[in-house]
Amino acid sequence: MRGFKLGGQVFNTVHVGLAFFTIFSADFTITNLQKLINVSIHEDNPDYNVDGYVSLGLIYTFYAIFLLAAPSIISFTGPRVAMTIGFTMMTIFMALFRFENTWLTYLGIFMTGTGGSLMWVGQGNYVVLNSEPETASTHFSLFWAVFTLSMMSGNFYTVFAFNGKTRIDYETRHQLLYVCSGIGVAAIIIVALLRPPQGKVQLQAVRESPSHALKRTFSLLISKDIAILVATFAFTGFQQSFGWGVYGSAIGFTNRFGTIATQLVPIVAIVYGAGDSAGSAIHIFAPKFGYHWTRSYVYWVGYAIHVLALIGIYVNIPDQAVFGYTNDVSVFETPKIWLAVLCSLVLGVSDGFYNTQLYTLLANLSPEHSAQTMALFKFIKSMSVAAFFFASTALSLHYQCILIGTCGFLGSVCFSIIDRNVYRKTSVKDKQLEVLA
Repeated sequence: MRGFKLGGQVFNTVHVGLAFFTIFSADFTITNLQKLINVSIHEDNPDYNVDGYVSLGLIYTFYAIFLLAAPSIISFTGPRVAMTIGFTMMTIFMALFRFENTWLTYLGIFMTGTGGSLMWVGQGNYVVLNSEPETASTHFSLFWAVFTLSMMSGNFYTVFAFNGKTRIDYETRHQLLYVCSGIGVAAIIIVALLRPPQGKVQLQAVRESPSHALKRTFSLLISKDIAILVATFAFTGFQQSFGWGVYGSAIGFTNRFGTIATQLVPIVAIVYGAGDSAGSAIHIFAPKFGYHWTRSYVYWVGYAIHVLALIGIYVNIPDQAVFGYTNDVSVFETPKIWLAVLCSLVLGVSDGFYNTQLYTLLANLSPEHSAQTMALFKFIKSMSVAAFFFASTALSLHYQCILIGTCGFLGSVCFSIIDRNVYRKTSVKDKQLEVLA
């Protein structure tokens, strides 16, 4: 990966990163608290019956279903318009959530799921079109470093809003949703002002019809490389749902943390975001100091520290804490606040390692069909996120840790296989170009 150079491509990358930072400052805050918010609403209104894990699972199910159609839509609209539509639909979800009506909540879930597919496929397509093969790694790392700061910004607000509260009462949650809806409107404006990408790869929409884009998406789905990467995609989905949604709720439900339990939820989210951004930023600045790591090396380091975090969670948080408030203990009779926060930091760092390397691998795997490749990655990943959230209604915390650790090993092996193949193909192509020169 080459050094960091300012220019139009970098400014565009930062711009799209700021747009996603803004919208997810609101969305991550709600996602992190979804289970706790829904429990509080049900306590105030027994007629409201929406489980937090089920709602998150449905969001990612709709997201996955519409991902396969997203490249076709983007081939017609282009990535900038598609992202703007997606941002708008996600903001509508936040506005509907505050009505605390079961059916309006499900309508919002449908909208944010479908809108998310346009957002993320558009983002992947935009960054690839805004990069060269040698700068794609830097640009994806830069985007991820800016975007993941959103995990901290919104949760800073909730740390103070939840001070001294043992539950999220009506006034607190409505104030939170009003703030998040306003942030969503600001994000729509930011993404609508994006400039055209400045890479050398031409926009696929100019040359390809929506029906042809859909056919190409399905043809890539059954390709050998994507088939091997399914295990890697699934693992990233499992660890995302655990780190972004399940772990924070489990901490909030652990009564032995005392009165700080609810306030600790946004704190660990902030730390997770800091770790994720740090894990991404390392790969931007490391080359300046003479460090050049292979993608597989970085991915395996991420897995190793991830396992350490899972062990810390296993011994610190009660097994039943994912289901609701509990006085149970784990290995430690009194859970350690510092360990809960440290594990969240390590989970974030490993997530930054995984995503920067995986995005870079996919960008080099098939740059001319980036929208389709990104859609397949997001489809499989989001189906895994949804499956994990649904499973979290029945699978206890400690079994979740074991499952993630096992799947992580398999996913890391598959990543290494494809990374080696891509490296060989790239080396052969470079040698051919040298001969022609």
